[in-house]
Formats: sequence, C-alpha cells, structure tokens
Amino acid sequence: MEARAGLGWGFVAALAVTLLAAACSGGGDGDDDSLARLSVGAEVVEVVRDDEPEEVATDETRDLDPGDTVLTDATGRGQIDYIDGSFTRLGAVTEFRLVE
Repeated sequence: MEARAGLGWGFVAALAVTLLAAACSGGGDGDDDSLARLSVGAEVVEVVRDDEPEEVATDETRDLDPGDTVLTDATGRGQIDYIDGSFTRLGAVTEFRLVE
C-alpha cells in the first residue's frame, strides 16, 4: 500500500464514526464488540488490527472493531455497514480508521 495524503476528510470521517459509536448500543450480528462489518467490492482491501495487516478479498466480509484501519489501493473498493443501518463507501486509495 502506498502512503496516503490529504487526510483532512479522514478526521471528519473519524469524528462521524466516534459520534456513531457513542450513539449506538447493541444490535448487529450478535457480536457486541464489533462496531461494523466490511464488505469488499473490488480487488483486495487490507484491514489493520493491532498493527497486523490482513487482506480481505472480493466478496468477503470482515467484522470491524474500534481501532481497526481499512486501506484500499488504486483499484480497491469497499463498504462499511454499521450496526444502526448506516454505511460508508470507500473508494480507491482510502485510509479509514474506526475510533471509539
């Protein structure tokens, strides 16, 4: 993955996720620790948890927890579905971190 530049919108996204996490309680797929679920739409997307990157391939899903970072490359796309029914779509060359 290449270094990401211009993360001004990343702050806005992190703030939105923080507010969402504070407002939500319960729900989801029964995993109380998961804040959201990632679905990969194109190519491979990486999820970094505890400084350990893990590739998530097309049509796979992965539970996301506070502190996880989702990285897409030049061809990657994904969608994060939150426990309240809202979602965030990720385009190419994106870095998105879920915060508590």
